[in-house]
Amino acid sequence: MQCLQKGASEEMLQGQEVRTSGGIELSGKGTESGKKFIKIRCQDCGNEQIVFRKPAIDVNCLVCGASLIKPMGGKGLVRGKIVGEMT
Repeated sequence: MQCLQKGASEEMLQGQEVRTSGGIELSGKGTESGKKFIKIRCQDCGNEQIVFRKPAIDVNCLVCGASLIKPMGGKGLVRGKIVGEMT
């Protein structure tokens, strides 16, 4: 694939790609709030826990084990109450 890309340096490791344009900017400038972490209060026990807003796996409460946030391919489905946001 590298032989088709223009401007690829000779020092690149095999298997790496060169991307000169396109793609999605992940700097947070285009996001709604730019906050990556949220503080959630568990519905069952009231424990407050900081979790990633876009989880890849289920996040459970560390105290009682109840599900706090489920992955949905983007922002997670929050099962508790959002108490705050962090960067």
